[in-house]
Amino acid sequence: MNWGHPGQGKVLLLAGDLVLAAAAAIFATNIEYVNPAALAPRLVEIALFMLVFSACFYVFDLYDVRALNGVRTIARLLVSAALGICIFSFFLFFFHLSGFSRVSTAISVPILLVGSFSWRTFYRKNRTSLLKRRGVLLIGTVEEALGFHSVTQSSDSQYELLGLLRVCEAAAAASVGVLARASAPFRDAPVASRSYHGAGAAAVAEIDGELIPEASFDGEHGVQDFGVVDPAMLEELALNRGVDTIVIRPDSAVTELAEVLTRLRFR
Repeated sequence: MNWGHPGQGKVLLLAGDLVLAAAAAIFATNIEYVNPAALAPRLVEIALFMLVFSACFYVFDLYDVRALNGVRTIARLLVSAALGICIFSFFLFFFHLSGFSRVSTAISVPILLVGSFSWRTFYRKNRTSLLKRRGVLLIGTVEEALGFHSVTQSSDSQYELLGLLRVCEAAAAASVGVLARASAPFRDAPVASRSYHGAGAAAVAEIDGELIPEASFDGEHGVQDFGVVDPAMLEELALNRGVDTIVIRPDSAVTELAEVLTRLRFR
C-alpha cells in the first residue's frame, strides 16, 4: 500500500476513529474479561458501535482531509453523533442488545467525540510527517521544474519533486536565459549529471564543474536534472527512484514516449 496516495489519509483517519470508538465503548460498558459468556454479546455491541459512528462520520465528510478545520469539524461531529445515537439505539432495540445502557451511551459518545476531534487536530498539524510524500518526475523545462519545486515546498504539499527530464537541451536552456550547451545522450551519461541548487536568491546549474546562473529559486534543496528525456531512462527512473507520479507538459507527450508511459501506467 502506497501511503503517499491522497486516499490513504482517509484510511488513516478511519483507523484512528475505529480505535477510539472501541476504547470508548470498552470503557463505557466495563467489560469483564473473566466472564466468557458475557464477552461475545459485548463484542458484537462494540463492533456495532464502531461501524455505526464511523459510517455517520463518513456521511458528514469527516474523512475529507481538505475540510479539516476547527469550527466546522466540531459542528459535523455533533450532527453525526446525534444521527449515530439514533441509529445505534435502533439497532440495540431491534436486536435486543442490553450491554449498552443509556448511561453507557452517554459516556462513550462524548469520549469518542473528544477523541476524534483531538485526532483530527493532530492529523491536520502533522499530516506531512504521518504520510509519505508522493515522488514526482517532471518532463518539461528547467523553468517549469523550478516553479513546480517552489510549490511543493509548502508544508501542506503531499508531493516532492524528485527530478526533471528535459524536453530538449535547447528548450531547457532558453527557458532560463542561458546558452544551450551540447551534451551526450542520457544513456551515455551518469544519472543526475546536473542539479539546480538554491544559492542565495539565485539558482545555479553545475555543468562540467562550472556554476552557471539559471533562475531565481527560493527552495532549500536542489532540483535534480536527469538530462534530455529518453524512453529507456524514463522507465529506469520511474521504477528505481521512487516515482509515484509523472507530470508531462502538453507538448512533451511525444510518440516515442507513448509505449513506455502506457507500460508504466499499468505498473
